[in-house]
This record gives sequence, structure tokens and C-alpha cells, in this order.
Amino acid sequence: MAAVGTVLRQADGADKRELTAIDHQFARQAEEMIEAGHWDTAYQLLQEGIRKYPHYPTSYQLLGDLHVKQGNNISATFAYFEALKADPDNALTLMKLGDVFHEEGQPEEARRYYLDALKLDPDSEPLNQRLSSGGEAVNEAAVVPFMTETAADLYLQQGHTNKAQAIYRHLLECSPDNQQLQEKLQLCNG
Repeated sequence: MAAVGTVLRQADGADKRELTAIDHQFARQAEEMIEAGHWDTAYQLLQEGIRKYPHYPTSYQLLGDLHVKQGNNISATFAYFEALKADPDNALTLMKLGDVFHEEGQPEEARRYYLDALKLDPDSEPLNQRLSSGGEAVNEAAVVPFMTETAADLYLQQGHTNKAQAIYRHLLECSPDNQQLQEKLQLCNG
């Protein structure tokens, strides 16, 4: 993996076609860092990317994702709004913004963003699932972007037992004989 500075320095001398590939490269690296739980590295990468390319919406969306993972929904909201400034027709960002409002106990506001996203992507199964619940009791598994045992463990440690349970249940559907997952689900329930 290239260092943050290396990726962005490469972009300085690149022509326009190469610039897009490099932008996607640093965004992909940041996404990988978020998924791997290397949040400080992801944050640094995104901040430097935003500094260099302030109109690149994916950077803000990933920053919002990072803030959600860290439990900072206020910062996530601001990041998603910045992403929408750069790309107002991004259904995924609108859905994620709806998820934040839902988690914050604002179902009407969440529903508004889900409906806006659905106008852009009417065949989206996750959006239809969220809306089919009336905007009230959204399927917790659909809100969790990374369905891994590690993510569930982190949610459990942070006290987000509903999200941990949703992931453990999903993983048990795929591996019903996994004793370790069964024990972790019992831990959530008891």
C-alpha cells in the first residue's frame, strides 16, 4: 500500500485521466483502512484527500462512514452533507444519512432521506426494506455496513447489542453450526 503522501504526490503530476484513478486509489485505501479498523490511518488519508480534492464526494462519504463506525453521528451527518453538496444525486449517501437520523431517533427525518434516495434508485432492496418498516423499526442488519464477526464484537464492546445481535444472527444463518457465534449471540441476549 502506498503512503498517503505518495498517493497524493502522484496526483500532483498526473493528467486528468490519471487523476481519477489516483482519487479512487486513495478512497479505496481509506475504505480498506476503515474496514480493517485502522481508523486513525483512514482519517489521516481522508483528511489529506479532502484537502487536495475538496470537491470529491466519495471522500466525504467515507469520512461519514468512519464517523458512524466511531459512534460520532453528528460528525457523520456533517460529512454526509458535504458529500451531498458535491453530488446531490447520490442515493447511497442519502440512505446513509437516513440511517444516521434513524439511529438518532428521528424516524421522520430518516424517512425523508430514504424517500429521496428511492427516487434516485427505485429498485434498491435496502431502501425498500427500510421504508417497508414504515421508517420506524428499520432492520438492524440492513443498517450495518460490514457483516463480520469482528464488527459484531466491536459493536458488543461499545454497547450496541442490537447491531451485534443482527450481525451474529446473519453470520449464523451462513454457519449455523458455529459454536463460537452461538455463544456470542447468547452473551448479547443475556
